[in-house]
Amino acid sequence: YFYGLYDEYVRIQGQVAIRQSVMSSQDCAESPGACNDPNYLRWLNFSNSMNFNINNAQHRLNDQYAAYKANAWDTLLRSPWRDPGATFLNSKPRREFYPELAGVAPQPGVWPTIELPAASTTARSRLSFSWVPAVSAADIAGIAAIPYTATVYSVTGDTIVSPEPVLLVAQVTGEGSIARAELAVQVTAPNGTQTALALRDDGIAPDYLAHDGRYSGLLLYSQNGAYTIAVQFTNSANQAVYTTIGYEGGSWAFGQLVGEGFAASAITTVTISGYAGDDHADGLANATTLFSDNQPVRGQIDRAADRDVFKATMSGEGTFVLRFSSFALDMQPRIKLWQSDGVTPIGQGEWTLIPEDGYYYYIPLKGPMGASFYTEISHVNQQATQGMYALSFGFPLAGEVEEETYRSFLPLTIR
Repeated sequence: YFYGLYDEYVRIQGQVAIRQSVMSSQDCAESPGACNDPNYLRWLNFSNSMNFNINNAQHRLNDQYAAYKANAWDTLLRSPWRDPGATFLNSKPRREFYPELAGVAPQPGVWPTIELPAASTTARSRLSFSWVPAVSAADIAGIAAIPYTATVYSVTGDTIVSPEPVLLVAQVTGEGSIARAELAVQVTAPNGTQTALALRDDGIAPDYLAHDGRYSGLLLYSQNGAYTIAVQFTNSANQAVYTTIGYEGGSWAFGQLVGEGFAASAITTVTISGYAGDDHADGLANATTLFSDNQPVRGQIDRAADRDVFKATMSGEGTFVLRFSSFALDMQPRIKLWQSDGVTPIGQGEWTLIPEDGYYYYIPLKGPMGASFYTEISHVNQQATQGMYALSFGFPLAGEVEEETYRSFLPLTIR
C-alpha cells in the first residue's frame, strides 16, 4: 500500500488470486502450512512475470486501462507519469515514484527474493561488532559538519524516445529534505552546447508539490545523444529551510532554517533517440496515426509555425472521445478538425484552448465503424519555438459524460 499498489486477491467469482504475492496475502508467509506452500517466504514479495495473471482484483480496479495489466514489480519500475490515464503535468501522479527500487528488482524469468546477498559484508549472516572509543567533549569541536547531499534524476527515465518528455527532479538533504535552497542547473547537449535550466519547487506543473524539497522542470531537447545535467545547491543567502511536506505519515512541517551555508552538487545523464527535427508531420499525406486505444501520444512544437497532424479512425460503433492534455512549456494550442476528405471542417473547424492546471479537454464524436477524421495541433503564437502536449482517442473513460453527440461534432468540453 505504501507504494500505491492494488490488491491481487480474489474479489468476485471467477477471479484467480496471484500466488506468492504480498498484495494477495501476507498471512501465507507465516509458515509452510499456512497456505500449504513450502516456498512460503515468497509471499513477502511482489508479483512479477513468474506468477502474474490479470484475472484478479488489481486488474478489475483498472480495467479501463489496458497497460495496467502489469505485475507489481513492472508497475513499481514504471514512472507514475507513464501510468495509463495519468494526465501528465496537468495533475498529480497517482503514486510516489521510488527510482532506487530498480537496483533490487528481479530480473525477467527470475523469482524475486527477500534474502540478503550471502557474499555481502553487510548481510545479517556476516554481521560483526567493532568497538570504538567514546567521543569526549574535547573532541566534539573536531567533528565534521553535517554532510549535504544532492541528487538529480529523470522521473520519465534515463533513455527517452522522442517525443516523450524528460521530467527532471533535483533534491538536496542535510538533516532532512531542504526547500528554498539556491539552485543552478547546467545542461550540456550532445554537441557540447551548454545552457541553463530552471527547476522549481513551487507546486506549479510540472512540479509535484510546493516546498517539498523536490525541484522539478522539463528538459527541452533538439538532438539525439546524451544530455548531461549538472546541479549545484547552495545557501549563500541563508534562506534554505528544512521541510517534511509530502512525507508519508505524521504531520507536515516547514520553515526551520538550515542556519549555515552549504554546497552540494550532483550529475545525471539522459539519452535521447528518435529525434528527427519534427516529431509529427505538417501535412495530411504523412499524418501520424492516432489509434483508438486511449493511450496518450506525446508531441511538441519543434520550430516556429510548426503544425502536427494526426489521423484517427473509429474502431467500432458508438461514441468516441478525442482528448487534449499535458500542455507544458507555455503551450497555447490551436486545434483544427476535418472530415476524412481533409477539407470539410467538423463543427466550427477550429478552436483555441486556454490550458488550466488540473484540467484536460475532450470532444465526444459519434460515427460508424471505420469513419476517419484529421486533427491538427499548432501554437497560437506562430513565432513560438517550443510547447508540449498529449492527445488520445478512444471510447469514453469513467467519468466522461456521454452527452448526446452528432456526426458533425459537439462543443469542446473541459473536464
